[in-house]
Amino acid sequence: MNQITIGRNKTNNILLQSVDISGFHAVLTQLSENVYLIEDKDSSNGTFVNGQRIRRTTFTKNDVIHIARTPLNNNLLFKKEKKKKIDSENKGDNNNYYKEFKKLELIYDSFIETKEKLQSNQNWMTVGLRVGLAFIPYVGFGLSMLASNYLKKPEKIALLNEEFKIHYVCPKCKRFLGNIPFEGLVNMKKHGAPCNAKWVK
Repeated sequence: MNQITIGRNKTNNILLQSVDISGFHAVLTQLSENVYLIEDKDSSNGTFVNGQRIRRTTFTKNDVIHIARTPLNNNLLFKKEKKKKIDSENKGDNNNYYKEFKKLELIYDSFIETKEKLQSNQNWMTVGLRVGLAFIPYVGFGLSMLASNYLKKPEKIALLNEEFKIHYVCPKCKRFLGNIPFEGLVNMKKHGAPCNAKWVK
């Protein structure tokens, strides 16, 4: 488990010298490449996510973190996204994304199945989901965190939801496609303006 300690004490991984920061102020736990858990360690002046004082919660690169009054540069925690060059299945039409779009079916089905297992309190690691999840970005310690007792159920669901938002996106414009089932996207056949990517032949 990759943890990062924050505070004024010199033994912390992130050393912040402001007088309103406690010696051992907060701990970050990396849940996946896209999600961290932050825990306040009974600090005097609090830890804040998007302006709300927290005890323990998940966050992504889009959230604003303050350790007491000091902003945390969470861009240092997340890897910069690499722009992937997508080869269209139809080389004669650069707006066709048939092959790339089809991959979203596994992401959607695995997300729904995993979420149902988490909500039903079943031991989902024993029902064959590990094989399906191996093809999408819930692998490695991200997958193990979903199975561990370290996270509470709402935190597991938050982790799952954040990963889903990052990966259930249009293969062309990379916008999140919402909670529309994959079959609903198939019926749409293409993305709306201004993207207009063709998803289905």
